[in-house]
Amino acid sequence: MSPTGAQTYAGDGSSGMLLWGAQVEAGAEVSTYKPTEGAAVSAIWGRGWTDNAALIIADVAELYGFAVDWDEVAAEADICDQLVTNRDGGTQRRWTINMVIDSSMTWEQVRSEMMKACDAFFYERRDGKLGFKVGYYSAPTVTLTDADFLSISIRDRAWGSDVIGQVAVKYVEPALDYQEELTGAVVADAQGDRHEEPCGAINSHNQAWRVGYRWLATARPPYSVSGTIGPIGYECMEQRFLRITHAEAGFDEVVEVSRLTRNGGSHTFSLDVVSVDAGDFAPDALTLEPARPLRAVVAEEDDVAAPASLTGEAVEGTGGVALIEWAWPVQPEDLRQQLQIRSVDGGVPDWQIVDAGEGQSSLVSTGLVDGATYEAQVRNRTPGGRVSPWYPAVPLAVQAVANSAAPAALVAFGAAVSGSDAVLTFTAPNDGQYAATRIWRADGSTDFGDAVAIRTEFGAPNAADSYTDVGPGVGSHSYWAEPINGSGIAGPRSGPQTITII
Repeated sequence: MSPTGAQTYAGDGSSGMLLWGAQVEAGAEVSTYKPTEGAAVSAIWGRGWTDNAALIIADVAELYGFAVDWDEVAAEADICDQLVTNRDGGTQRRWTINMVIDSSMTWEQVRSEMMKACDAFFYERRDGKLGFKVGYYSAPTVTLTDADFLSISIRDRAWGSDVIGQVAVKYVEPALDYQEELTGAVVADAQGDRHEEPCGAINSHNQAWRVGYRWLATARPPYSVSGTIGPIGYECMEQRFLRITHAEAGFDEVVEVSRLTRNGGSHTFSLDVVSVDAGDFAPDALTLEPARPLRAVVAEEDDVAAPASLTGEAVEGTGGVALIEWAWPVQPEDLRQQLQIRSVDGGVPDWQIVDAGEGQSSLVSTGLVDGATYEAQVRNRTPGGRVSPWYPAVPLAVQAVANSAAPAALVAFGAAVSGSDAVLTFTAPNDGQYAATRIWRADGSTDFGDAVAIRTEFGAPNAADSYTDVGPGVGSHSYWAEPINGSGIAGPRSGPQTITII
């Protein structure tokens, strides 16, 4: 056998099987195989290096204990690999992620960095798995009309000297020994405030500029809409884009979801959206992308030391109000502290700087959105106005919790086989804190450490409920269930209930 061949699988560009051999000498003894004795080849799939943003997000999510739908991940990965044109006329892949994840980082910290790097949208799927979309536009499939809104508030574009007018993104530049660099600014209003957004997971000027372009568009939308909608909110789950056609308000726009939360004890949802333009997801780099700065301008900070640590914790026992207390070590008397806080989930994407009073070593953030994640950094400031770097470099992320009181345990929890499905039955506690039951599954194990969340089943207190896990597969499966309140705080966990499907 003399040829060397490679089988390429259509559509993915990956090599499959390599065959090689050498010519035999004339008269040499060789073995001859019948066609029926050919070798059987089985593909072996393993892990390898990638910086594809969707694959990175999915892999890291599983590392933190979340389940993902790999068919959905594959579709997002294909979008990440699409080629886009940069300022120089060349092409590059749409979305990559290149970052170091420290073992001390929380999921919210990691998620925030990955979300910024590829303009991602995260959501909880109906099956309990983690869903996400990378940055691209798709036409909405759900339309909200007057009849769907119980209340609505529409605001025109914000104006004023404090509105962000230009954005530059701080990224890692390989051509400068992987040092931090600033993109050229994306400018909507040269007289407006300038914002610099750090994003160390990006190592491409074009990608950082596209992120900045989208960031500025969401900071200055033509319209912002808040409201309460009815059961159609269930259809809005997993949707990044919606159309709102409100005849009474004379409003007909495609919008992007900023926040969608189910109101506890009802079938209504709170909705925050901003109007969106498809062109913001595909700006023309040849004409719009600014030139790379030769070197970022670094402000002189005169070696003012930053506080050594920053902690954040949701305040308990607030009577249903979401508060977070931020704390840092006591600093020298001649220094004052500043805290900067933001929350994309909470509708405050811009950094808000708060000055701490003399002698303070903590601040309490009020007026927060229940369930939203808030990021914070702290720095020192001298009487002369010199400042330290913000600390920590990766902002501390804390989830606001309005209700920290966990519900009581489920009254009953059971599992049974029905054909190839598993039927889970449970009875909610007679507890006003109860909002839903979160269900976990471990395949081939009774160790909860191997379990992933597969479903959040909403219901009423003291009510019998059930969920069918369709086709989990042949073998043993262990299930756990835990009641949660409206803020997602879990009560005692029930289980495992183990079933075997033959």
